[in-house]
Amino acid sequence: MANSRLTVNKLDIDVLRAGHGRALLFLHPHLGRASSVDVLTALSESFDVIAPSHPGFDQSSINDDFDSVDDLAYFYLDLLEELDLKDVVLVGSSFGGWVALEMAVKSVERIGQVVLIDSVGVKFGHPTDNEIADVFSMSEAAFAEHAYFDRRFAPPPRDRLTDEELLTVATNREASARFAWLPCLYSPKLRQRLGRADRPTLVIQGANDAITAPSYGRELAAALPCAEYREIVDAGHFPHIEQPAVVAREIVSFVQRVASQQEAAVSIEQ
Repeated sequence: MANSRLTVNKLDIDVLRAGHGRALLFLHPHLGRASSVDVLTALSESFDVIAPSHPGFDQSSINDDFDSVDDLAYFYLDLLEELDLKDVVLVGSSFGGWVALEMAVKSVERIGQVVLIDSVGVKFGHPTDNEIADVFSMSEAAFAEHAYFDRRFAPPPRDRLTDEELLTVATNREASARFAWLPCLYSPKLRQRLGRADRPTLVIQGANDAITAPSYGRELAAALPCAEYREIVDAGHFPHIEQPAVVAREIVSFVQRVASQQEAAVSIEQ
C-alpha cells in the first residue's frame, strides 16, 4: 500500500492508498490504523482504498481546537471534497464507525453506502446503562478479554514494545481520550439524528463482542433507515482484525448487491 501525506484544513495527515475502482474510505478504530492492514489489503482487490490516520493519531497532525468527533466528521467530509470523491463506500470500525455515522447524518452527498463494523457512538437505553464498556479504564488484560474472541490478536503487552511503538500507543490513547472519553464513546444527540443517515448501510457485529451490549448491533441496524445486519462468528469487537477475509467478503457482497438493486430500479423506471 502506498503511503503519502495529505493536507486538509491545514492539518497534515498520513494516508495509505491501494487498489483500483470505486473509492472506499476506511476510518480506523481507536487503536490506530496499523492493526487494520490485513482487511485493507483484502479490500484493495475490489476498491480504491483510502485509509487515513485520524488527526492526532499515528503520524497525523492536530491542533488545539480540534477536539470532537464532530470535528473529525466535518474533516472527513472536507477530505472527500478535497479529493473529489463521489459515491464513496464509507467504512468505519468501532470509534471509526462513530465518525462515519456522524458524517452520514451531516451529509451523504458524496457517500454511496456505509459499513459499520462494531460501531460505537449511540446509546439506546438510559445514559447510565452499560451498553458500551469504558475502554479507557480497562487494564490491558481486561481489554483483551472484552475485545477479542482470540486473544492472540490483541495488541502485545507494552513491556514487549519498542520505544517507538510505545510512543505510538501513547499518542493514539491520548487522541482517543481527546475525542471520545467524556461522554465515553457516544454522542447523546446522535440517536435522534440517525434518520438522516439514509444511505444503504451494512452493520457488522462480532458475535463475541463484549465491548458493546449483545443487542447493540441489531438495535443500531433497526434504528437506521436502510440497514441490514450481519454477525461474524469467532470474532469480538474487531472482526476485521480477527476475520479480515470474511469481513472483506461481506463488504464486497453488500456493495455489489446494492449496486445491482439500484441498477434494476433504474431499468424499471425507464
